[in-house]
Amino acid sequence: MTTSEPKSPASSAPASTESKRAQAGRLLSWVIAPILAVGAVVLQINLDVPTGEIVPRTSKKKGPARAQARAEARAQARDKRRRENRWDARPAVRVGRLRESWLHRPLAEELIDRRFRRHHDPLMRTAVSVARRQLEIEQRASVQIYPLCHTIRCALELCGPEDRVGAIAEILPQLTDRVGPLWHTLVEVESTREPRADSATSTTDVGDSGMDVTGKRKPGKKKSGQKKSGQKKPAAADAAPAQICRRWIASFERDAVTRLEIRGPGESGAAPKASPKPSRVQRPNSPTVPDPGLTGPG
Repeated sequence: MTTSEPKSPASSAPASTESKRAQAGRLLSWVIAPILAVGAVVLQINLDVPTGEIVPRTSKKKGPARAQARAEARAQARDKRRRENRWDARPAVRVGRLRESWLHRPLAEELIDRRFRRHHDPLMRTAVSVARRQLEIEQRASVQIYPLCHTIRCALELCGPEDRVGAIAEILPQLTDRVGPLWHTLVEVESTREPRADSATSTTDVGDSGMDVTGKRKPGKKKSGQKKSGQKKPAAADAAPAQICRRWIASFERDAVTRLEIRGPGESGAAPKASPKPSRVQRPNSPTVPDPGLTGPG
Protein backbone atom coordinates (compact mmCIF):
# COMPACT_ATOMS: atom_id res chain seq x y z
CA MET A 1 0.00 0.00 0.00
CA THR A 2 1.52 3.27 -1.27
CA THR A 3 1.26 6.39 0.77
CA SER A 4 1.48 9.85 -1.05
CA GLU A 5 3.68 12.37 0.50
CA PRO A 6 2.14 15.81 1.21
CA LYS A 7 3.38 18.75 -0.95
CA SER A 8 5.70 21.14 0.71
CA PRO A 9 4.92 24.90 0.86
CA ALA A 10 8.14 25.64 -1.06
CA SER A 11 6.97 23.80 -4.20
CA SER A 12 3.51 25.44 -4.33
CA ALA A 13 4.82 29.03 -4.07
CA PRO A 14 6.40 29.22 -7.59
CA ALA A 15 3.23 27.95 -9.23
CA SER A 16 1.08 30.61 -7.62
CA THR A 17 3.60 33.36 -8.60
CA GLU A 18 3.56 32.31 -12.26
CA SER A 19 -0.21 32.33 -12.42
CA LYS A 20 -0.35 35.83 -10.96
CA ARG A 21 2.15 37.09 -13.52
CA ALA A 22 0.11 35.65 -16.38
CA GLN A 23 -3.05 37.26 -15.11
CA ALA A 24 -1.33 40.65 -14.76
CA GLY A 25 0.02 40.45 -18.34
CA ARG A 26 -3.41 39.68 -19.78
CA LEU A 27 -4.95 42.55 -17.78
CA LEU A 28 -2.24 44.97 -18.95
CA SER A 29 -2.74 44.04 -22.60
CA TRP A 30 -6.42 44.80 -22.32
CA VAL A 31 -5.86 48.13 -20.59
CA ILE A 32 -2.89 49.53 -22.62
CA ALA A 33 -4.72 49.47 -25.97
CA PRO A 34 -7.50 51.95 -25.06
CA ILE A 35 -4.98 54.16 -23.21
CA LEU A 36 -2.79 54.47 -26.34
CA ALA A 37 -5.82 55.16 -28.52
CA VAL A 38 -7.06 57.94 -26.26
CA GLY A 39 -3.56 59.46 -26.09
CA ALA A 40 -3.25 59.46 -29.89
CA VAL A 41 -6.60 61.22 -30.30
CA VAL A 42 -5.67 63.90 -27.78
CA LEU A 43 -2.28 64.48 -29.41
CA GLN A 44 -3.84 64.78 -32.89
CA ILE A 45 -6.37 67.33 -31.66
CA ASN A 46 -3.67 69.44 -30.04
CA LEU A 47 -1.55 69.41 -33.22
CA ASP A 48 -4.22 70.13 -35.86
CA VAL A 49 -6.49 72.52 -33.98
CA PRO A 50 -4.48 75.54 -32.73
CA THR A 51 -5.94 77.46 -29.85
CA GLY A 52 -4.55 80.84 -30.92
CA GLU A 53 -5.16 83.07 -33.96
CA ILE A 54 -4.70 81.34 -37.32
CA VAL A 55 -2.05 83.05 -39.51
CA PRO A 56 -2.35 82.36 -43.26
CA ARG A 57 0.75 80.84 -44.84
CA THR A 58 2.22 82.13 -48.11
CA SER A 59 4.19 79.66 -50.19
CA LYS A 60 5.60 82.15 -52.76
CA LYS A 61 6.60 85.79 -52.72
CA LYS A 62 4.12 88.01 -54.45
CA GLY A 63 3.83 91.64 -55.42
CA PRO A 64 6.63 94.16 -54.88
CA ALA A 65 8.75 91.81 -52.77
CA ARG A 66 8.92 89.25 -55.56
CA ALA A 67 9.72 91.89 -58.18
CA GLN A 68 12.46 93.32 -55.98
CA ALA A 69 13.99 89.87 -55.51
CA ARG A 70 14.06 89.35 -59.28
CA ALA A 71 15.64 92.75 -59.84
CA GLU A 72 18.35 91.99 -57.28
CA ALA A 73 19.05 88.62 -58.92
CA ARG A 74 19.38 90.26 -62.35
CA ALA A 75 21.68 92.93 -60.93
CA GLN A 76 23.91 90.31 -59.35
CA ALA A 77 24.07 88.33 -62.60
CA ARG A 78 24.91 91.50 -64.53
CA ASP A 79 27.68 92.43 -62.12
CA LYS A 80 29.09 88.92 -62.40
CA ARG A 81 29.17 89.13 -66.21
CA ARG A 82 30.87 92.52 -66.02
CA ARG A 83 33.56 91.17 -63.72
CA GLU A 84 34.14 88.18 -65.98
CA ASN A 85 34.21 90.22 -69.21
CA ARG A 86 35.99 93.29 -67.86
CA TRP A 87 38.99 94.28 -69.92
CA ASP A 88 42.15 94.93 -67.94
CA ALA A 89 45.04 96.43 -69.86
CA ARG A 90 47.91 93.99 -70.21
CA PRO A 91 51.40 94.87 -68.98
CA ALA A 92 53.71 96.50 -71.49
CA VAL A 93 56.07 93.52 -71.34
CA ARG A 94 53.33 91.13 -72.36
CA VAL A 95 52.12 93.45 -75.12
CA GLY A 96 55.65 93.61 -76.50
CA ARG A 97 55.95 89.84 -76.53
CA LEU A 98 52.61 89.48 -78.30
CA ARG A 99 53.71 91.96 -80.95
CA GLU A 100 56.93 90.06 -81.50
CA SER A 101 54.98 86.82 -81.83
CA TRP A 102 52.21 87.95 -84.19
CA LEU A 103 53.00 91.16 -86.09
CA HIS A 104 55.06 89.31 -88.71
CA ARG A 105 52.61 86.45 -89.17
CA PRO A 106 49.36 86.30 -91.18
CA LEU A 107 46.34 87.58 -89.30
CA ALA A 108 44.46 84.35 -89.96
CA GLU A 109 46.96 82.47 -87.77
CA GLU A 110 46.56 84.83 -84.82
CA LEU A 111 44.49 83.42 -81.99
CA ILE A 112 41.29 85.17 -80.92
CA ASP A 113 41.13 86.47 -77.36
CA ARG A 114 37.46 86.75 -76.44
CA ARG A 115 37.93 89.63 -74.01
CA PHE A 116 40.27 91.51 -76.36
CA ARG A 117 37.76 91.20 -79.17
CA ARG A 118 34.82 92.31 -77.01
CA HIS A 119 36.70 95.45 -75.96
CA HIS A 120 38.41 96.38 -79.23
CA ASP A 121 35.72 95.67 -81.82
CA PRO A 122 33.73 98.70 -80.57
CA LEU A 123 36.96 100.75 -80.66
CA MET A 124 37.29 100.10 -84.38
CA ARG A 125 33.71 101.22 -84.94
CA THR A 126 34.32 104.31 -82.84
CA ALA A 127 37.36 105.18 -84.92
CA VAL A 128 35.21 105.14 -88.07
CA SER A 129 32.53 107.21 -86.32
CA VAL A 130 35.11 109.84 -85.35
CA ALA A 131 36.32 109.99 -88.96
CA ARG A 132 32.74 110.44 -90.12
CA ARG A 133 32.28 113.25 -87.63
CA GLN A 134 35.39 114.95 -88.99
CA LEU A 135 34.05 114.72 -92.53
CA GLU A 136 30.47 115.60 -91.47
CA ILE A 137 29.21 112.35 -92.96
CA GLU A 138 25.91 111.17 -91.51
CA GLN A 139 26.21 108.17 -89.22
CA ARG A 140 23.36 106.52 -91.13
CA ALA A 141 25.19 106.81 -94.45
CA SER A 142 25.51 103.59 -96.40
CA VAL A 143 29.01 102.58 -95.22
CA GLN A 144 29.29 99.08 -93.78
CA ILE A 145 31.86 98.44 -91.03
CA TYR A 146 33.32 94.96 -90.46
CA PRO A 147 35.75 94.80 -87.49
CA LEU A 148 37.39 91.58 -86.32
CA CYS A 149 39.94 91.68 -83.47
CA HIS A 150 42.17 88.75 -82.50
CA THR A 151 44.83 88.98 -79.76
CA ILE A 152 46.96 92.02 -80.58
CA ARG A 153 45.71 93.07 -84.03
CA CYS A 154 42.36 93.92 -85.58
CA ALA A 155 41.04 93.79 -89.13
CA LEU A 156 38.84 96.66 -90.29
CA GLU A 157 36.93 96.54 -93.56
CA LEU A 158 34.78 99.34 -94.98
CA CYS A 159 32.34 98.91 -97.84
CA GLY A 160 30.31 101.68 -99.42
CA PRO A 161 30.43 104.53 -101.93
CA GLU A 162 33.95 105.11 -103.20
CA ASP A 163 34.08 108.79 -102.25
CA ARG A 164 32.91 108.21 -98.67
CA VAL A 165 35.16 105.24 -98.03
CA GLY A 166 38.12 107.12 -99.51
CA ALA A 167 37.46 110.18 -97.33
CA ILE A 168 37.29 108.04 -94.19
CA ALA A 169 40.49 106.27 -95.21
CA GLU A 170 42.30 109.63 -95.29
CA ILE A 171 41.28 110.44 -91.71
CA LEU A 172 41.95 107.05 -90.07
CA PRO A 173 45.78 107.39 -89.82
CA GLN A 174 45.39 110.83 -88.21
CA LEU A 175 43.31 109.66 -85.22
CA THR A 176 44.77 110.13 -81.75
CA ASP A 177 43.96 109.41 -78.14
CA ARG A 178 44.68 111.46 -75.02
CA VAL A 179 48.36 110.45 -75.09
CA GLY A 180 49.40 110.37 -78.73
CA PRO A 181 48.78 108.50 -81.98
CA LEU A 182 46.02 105.92 -81.81
CA TRP A 183 47.65 103.27 -84.00
CA HIS A 184 50.80 101.27 -83.50
CA THR A 185 50.45 99.84 -87.01
CA LEU A 186 47.87 100.58 -89.71
CA VAL A 187 48.47 98.76 -93.00
CA GLU A 188 46.01 98.54 -95.86
CA VAL A 189 45.73 95.08 -97.42
CA GLU A 190 43.67 93.43 -100.10
CA SER A 191 39.96 93.39 -99.40
CA THR A 192 38.21 90.08 -98.77
CA ARG A 193 34.65 91.28 -99.51
CA GLU A 194 32.65 92.26 -102.51
CA PRO A 195 30.61 95.48 -102.20
CA ARG A 196 26.93 94.72 -101.98
CA ALA A 197 24.46 96.27 -104.36
CA ASP A 198 23.42 99.81 -103.53
CA SER A 199 20.05 99.66 -101.78
CA ALA A 200 19.31 103.34 -102.41
CA THR A 201 16.95 103.91 -105.35
CA SER A 202 17.09 107.06 -107.43
CA THR A 203 14.01 109.17 -108.04
CA THR A 204 11.92 107.90 -110.93
CA ASP A 205 11.67 110.15 -114.00
CA VAL A 206 8.00 111.11 -114.15
CA GLY A 207 8.18 111.85 -117.89
CA ASP A 208 9.03 108.20 -118.61
CA SER A 209 6.47 106.38 -116.45
CA GLY A 210 3.72 108.91 -115.78
CA MET A 211 3.98 108.09 -112.04
CA ASP A 212 4.75 110.42 -109.19
CA VAL A 213 6.94 109.54 -106.20
CA THR A 214 3.98 107.89 -104.42
CA GLY A 215 3.35 105.47 -107.29
CA LYS A 216 0.12 107.08 -108.51
CA ARG A 217 -0.47 108.03 -112.12
CA LYS A 218 -0.44 111.74 -112.74
CA PRO A 219 -3.45 113.24 -114.56
CA GLY A 220 -3.14 113.36 -118.33
CA LYS A 221 -0.24 110.91 -118.48
CA LYS A 222 -0.29 107.80 -120.61
CA LYS A 223 0.94 104.37 -119.63
CA SER A 224 4.60 103.60 -119.77
CA GLY A 225 4.16 101.58 -122.97
CA GLN A 226 2.80 104.60 -124.82
CA LYS A 227 5.84 106.87 -124.80
CA LYS A 228 5.92 110.15 -126.60
CA SER A 229 8.46 110.75 -129.26
CA GLY A 230 11.52 112.71 -128.26
CA GLN A 231 11.60 111.53 -124.62
CA LYS A 232 15.05 111.77 -123.01
CA LYS A 233 16.75 109.06 -121.02
CA PRO A 234 17.65 109.68 -117.36
CA ALA A 235 20.79 111.71 -116.85
CA ALA A 236 24.01 109.90 -116.03
CA ALA A 237 24.25 111.89 -112.77
CA ASP A 238 21.33 109.88 -111.34
CA ALA A 239 23.33 106.63 -111.58
CA ALA A 240 24.30 104.97 -108.30
CA PRO A 241 27.85 105.79 -107.11
CA ALA A 242 30.54 103.16 -107.44
CA GLN A 243 30.80 100.78 -104.48
CA ILE A 244 34.15 99.59 -103.13
CA CYS A 245 35.57 97.73 -100.13
CA ARG A 246 38.86 98.57 -98.41
CA ARG A 247 40.56 96.62 -95.64
CA TRP A 248 43.19 97.45 -93.02
CA ILE A 249 45.10 95.47 -90.39
CA ALA A 250 45.72 97.63 -87.33
CA SER A 251 47.07 97.44 -83.81
CA PHE A 252 46.60 100.04 -81.07
CA GLU A 253 49.47 101.97 -79.54
CA ARG A 254 48.03 101.64 -76.02
CA ASP A 255 46.31 98.56 -74.69
CA ALA A 256 44.21 100.61 -72.26
CA VAL A 257 42.61 103.01 -74.75
CA THR A 258 38.85 103.58 -74.38
CA ARG A 259 36.18 104.76 -76.77
CA LEU A 260 35.91 108.21 -75.19
CA GLU A 261 39.61 108.87 -75.72
CA ILE A 262 39.57 108.52 -79.53
CA ARG A 263 39.74 111.91 -81.18
CA GLY A 264 40.08 113.24 -84.67
CA PRO A 265 42.69 115.74 -85.86
CA GLY A 266 42.13 119.18 -84.43
CA GLU A 267 39.47 118.16 -81.93
CA SER A 268 39.48 119.73 -78.47
CA GLY A 269 41.75 117.97 -75.98
CA ALA A 270 43.47 115.84 -78.58
CA ALA A 271 47.18 115.29 -78.40
CA PRO A 272 49.32 116.98 -81.07
CA LYS A 273 49.13 115.10 -84.32
CA ALA A 274 52.30 113.14 -84.90
CA SER A 275 53.00 111.72 -88.30
CA PRO A 276 53.66 107.99 -87.84
CA LYS A 277 56.84 106.44 -89.01
CA PRO A 278 56.65 104.89 -92.50
CA SER A 279 57.87 101.57 -91.10
CA ARG A 280 54.99 101.42 -88.66
CA VAL A 281 52.02 102.99 -90.45
CA GLN A 282 51.27 102.92 -94.14
CA ARG A 283 49.03 105.62 -95.55
CA PRO A 284 45.90 104.53 -97.41
CA ASN A 285 47.01 106.42 -100.56
CA SER A 286 50.08 104.21 -100.83
CA PRO A 287 50.00 101.08 -103.01
CA THR A 288 47.88 98.30 -101.59
CA VAL A 289 49.89 95.65 -99.77
CA PRO A 290 48.44 92.12 -100.05
CA ASP A 291 47.77 90.26 -96.81
CA PRO A 292 50.28 87.38 -96.47
CA GLY A 293 47.49 85.21 -95.10
CA LEU A 294 45.53 85.66 -98.35
CA THR A 295 48.25 85.39 -100.99
CA GLY A 296 50.09 82.43 -99.49
CA PRO A 297 53.73 81.52 -100.00
CA GLY A 298 55.39 82.30 -103.31
